[in-house]
Amino acid sequence: AVRHRRRPEIDPLALSFDYPGGHADIFVARLEQLARDLSPARAALARRLVARRADCAENDVVLGHDPQGAPLIVAPAAPLHLSLAGRDNIVAAALADDRIGVDVETIAAPFETPRNILHPAEQAVLDAAGERAPEIFLRFWTAKEAYVKALGEGLAREPSGIEIRLGDDDDFEVWDRGRRIETALAWTGRTLVRRRPVMLACMIAPR
Repeated sequence: AVRHRRRPEIDPLALSFDYPGGHADIFVARLEQLARDLSPARAALARRLVARRADCAENDVVLGHDPQGAPLIVAPAAPLHLSLAGRDNIVAAALADDRIGVDVETIAAPFETPRNILHPAEQAVLDAAGERAPEIFLRFWTAKEAYVKALGEGLAREPSGIEIRLGDDDDFEVWDRGRRIETALAWTGRTLVRRRPVMLACMIAPR
């Protein structure tokens, strides 16, 4: 008889945020091995997060996608919004009372930052950042991704048209086509997921 090895249970890092009028929860997990397709791991993490928030069994959670491909909760019937992300062997799921976007990037060796996808003001920040430029670039990029996911658009548009202004406490502002976007929550920062450093961002669109 052939015994199938049981997959190790994903042990996520759990983050929670209160914002005006609602609450957000984020799970971030590191997989044991790299996977060609992170979709199953993202979905498993999302079901676990939804089950905890909705107080139901994971098997009762059904996920789907809207016409634009964004994840949504089919069951249970709950007024919650879901966002998913993944990079390398890291997956993330975010859940909130309002439209939410989440993104994650792994932090590794320094790299040449692609300036063409940044707003001119962001490029100026990187020019003055010195050795910190790669991590600041990841803060910009994850914030942009979180923003467009919260809108339900995805990066089907030119990312250099979106300007991220980083705050002093891991918060950020979004300026889109020269207009400041109101946000209920806008956060991006460095954290560790089972000893692997990652850059994580989440944004909640206003009601």
